[in-house]
Amino acid sequence: TSSSTTTTSSTTTTSTTLPPAFDAVDVSFSFTVIIGEDSVGVFTATGTATDDGVMCSSGTSFETGFVDLNGGHEQWVTQMRCDDDTGRFKLECDSRGTYEDTVWITNDTCTVVGRTNAYVGISGDLSGTTTCPPGPNCFVEYTGTVERTE
Repeated sequence: TSSSTTTTSSTTTTSTTLPPAFDAVDVSFSFTVIIGEDSVGVFTATGTATDDGVMCSSGTSFETGFVDLNGGHEQWVTQMRCDDDTGRFKLECDSRGTYEDTVWITNDTCTVVGRTNAYVGISGDLSGTTTCPPGPNCFVEYTGTVERTE
């Protein structure tokens, strides 16, 4: 016994329209990260970028990559998911830190990379500090700019 199936297909073309380009605007991020297996945190953003509606003002952060390069030099990637469902972006960071008494303090430089939805095509540069006192939380403060070019 044999059977045959004939499938007729049609071609569907989907086009994606990116949100409009914008010049570099200021943004500041503050977030608290709970250090552990997932290093999950919450963030808030302020500045011209949020005032103009090109960046969300709050969300959740998830550390998705970390490399200890020794001597206080670290590299890490954090995914940022916006509470308002406008999309995701990530921070790719390079950190150099030292202990001051029992507090770990790093000076960080980060690149902002757009990921999904409203953040596709967004890029930027941030710098700031991460402060990790004894306990499970680290506190992050970054400032910089983001932009979208065509």
